[in-house]
Amino acid sequence: MSARRESSGTIRRVSPGRAVLVVLLTLTVTACGWGKDTTTNGIEKRGDGELRTELAPLVDRLPQLAGATSAEWMIGTLGGRLSPGPSTYWIDAVLVLDDTTLQEVSALPGLAVAEPPKVVKGLKPSLPDGELLRSEALDEYFTLAPWRGEAWLSPDEGQVVLLVIGGPN
Repeated sequence: MSARRESSGTIRRVSPGRAVLVVLLTLTVTACGWGKDTTTNGIEKRGDGELRTELAPLVDRLPQLAGATSAEWMIGTLGGRLSPGPSTYWIDAVLVLDDTTLQEVSALPGLAVAEPPKVVKGLKPSLPDGELLRSEALDEYFTLAPWRGEAWLSPDEGQVVLLVIGGPN
């Protein structure tokens, strides 16, 4: 048994079973990541919460986005602060495409209506209205190694939503 000091100054014994239960509940709540943004497979997305609008840093990381005229995006790392090894980065972005790029991607094969992406909370207000289209060809158009991800096209709004992971930052 372990001891616990009461507010009155007396010591109360806590059974080992109860102590283990408290530790397990704490670990479970912590592992669930309540209030955190997560990827579709449940990995925690950590970031500074800053909504960025500058294109240059985004195009530096993802040169295939040079056909964007504006963007709203967020960046961070996957996993908890204590995750071992090098960081894996994530970027969630909503981009406005120039006319040439919009025509190119609108002609990609296999585009079909899809469910909206699960972007981080700070980017949700930026999502385009209306139907979003997806295809493997669209994903491949917007992601190059060392990044991989998924893209959703809003042809009516001339926008693409991009969720990528990889690196380097």
